[in-house]
Amino acid sequence: MTLEEHIDDIRDNLRRKVFTSEALVSEGIVRRLLEALEWPRFNPQIVIPEYPVEGGRVDFALCHPPSKPLVFIEVKPVGKSGGAEKQLFEYAFHKGVPVVILTDGKEWHFFHPSGQGEYNERKVYNVDLTEVDHVESTARLSRYLNYQSICTGEAIKAIEDDYRAVSKQRQTEASLPEAWIRLVQEEDEILLDVVAEKTESLCGNKPSGEQVLKYLNSLVHAESRPKEIPLPPIRKKIPSPRVISSSRFVVTMSDGERIDHPVAADTFVETIEKLGLEQVEKVNPKLLSTSNTYRKFRQRGRYYINIDFTNDKKKTILDNLSNTLGARLLVESHPKGVSASPSQQEPQNSIGKKPPTRFVVTMPDDERIDRPVAADTFADAIEKLGLEQVEKVKPKLISTSNVYSNFRKRGRYYININLNNDQKKNHLEDIAEALGVRLNVKIVPKN
Repeated sequence: MTLEEHIDDIRDNLRRKVFTSEALVSEGIVRRLLEALEWPRFNPQIVIPEYPVEGGRVDFALCHPPSKPLVFIEVKPVGKSGGAEKQLFEYAFHKGVPVVILTDGKEWHFFHPSGQGEYNERKVYNVDLTEVDHVESTARLSRYLNYQSICTGEAIKAIEDDYRAVSKQRQTEASLPEAWIRLVQEEDEILLDVVAEKTESLCGNKPSGEQVLKYLNSLVHAESRPKEIPLPPIRKKIPSPRVISSSRFVVTMSDGERIDHPVAADTFVETIEKLGLEQVEKVNPKLLSTSNTYRKFRQRGRYYINIDFTNDKKKTILDNLSNTLGARLLVESHPKGVSASPSQQEPQNSIGKKPPTRFVVTMPDDERIDRPVAADTFADAIEKLGLEQVEKVKPKLISTSNVYSNFRKRGRYYININLNNDQKKNHLEDIAEALGVRLNVKIVPKN
């Protein structure tokens, strides 16, 4: 049986409440998955049950080299894993173990014990075998617990990398309330404009700057503020009337990535950043500078980018940069509030939606890849072209670390599938051209 099949079978048994004790969880789930993850579970120097530590025992110690623990697994009855972290972390501390897992069979909590913060802040990921589909469960268990990956250090590095990503995300989320308060206190021009425009689109009446600011200030006062952050008093100045743009624009980069922010200035700045700040400075030194000499600007790294242009002028600047740098950019203007998706200019069905499509790939040896789901065709074609070769050509499309919200796993690689079918087609054609192979990609209606 494959790991996916084991997980599906375990999920069914969990739903039927077959595992009524800790011993059944250990034997029927933990040992079974360890074997599916290629651990030599009958080698008592590699998979050690009831591993003795100072003051107690750990249910399983997974070792490499033999008898040297790299992973501790603590097993609890189904639904009773809460509160066991302290003991497990103490065991890991005494032995210097880099990965600890707390599981009741249903939920698998992966921790980076040498990280900072409370126990829950050192949790890297939680896999619930009854809620997450087997694709995600398989990917996570393989990423963190595959025997070969543990032996090579790849799994431990993945735990460390994902811990840092989770920690960054936590810090970012903790800073969001402060950012919101600061924007209101500083009477951020773009924020006030966006709120005024959205209000006008909903009711047909545009609020004054004073009305918008008064409402936003009421939200700030209603929220609890972080006590450790000193905040200046809210200013009472009413912003002067300003002309609000009624359009935005959408940029499609040469790799198919779409940049589409509600505020045109953000789309403009992100596009310049993608083109390369240093390259843009050489082409248009008046557009950005390491010294802030602009009335309106966005800062990216050490550069200040001038945004004091109309949207038409921003579009012209990007078109000129595209031509000068030899980048394939598509810059389109759209009224605010109107969808700017690629399907706008494509045939639609009677209810206004684009008919569902898939695509067919004919490989250089005339093999046809035609899966019912376009993402599977896309992933199979990339695998046929050679995963390592594709990584060299498109490093943002495929990676040995899972950094994508939607993906397919092929071997040790994660492939980004969070793309529409047109973008998938463009990627495959770009890859084929870079690798010098003949590939025929056609988008066809779904049957």
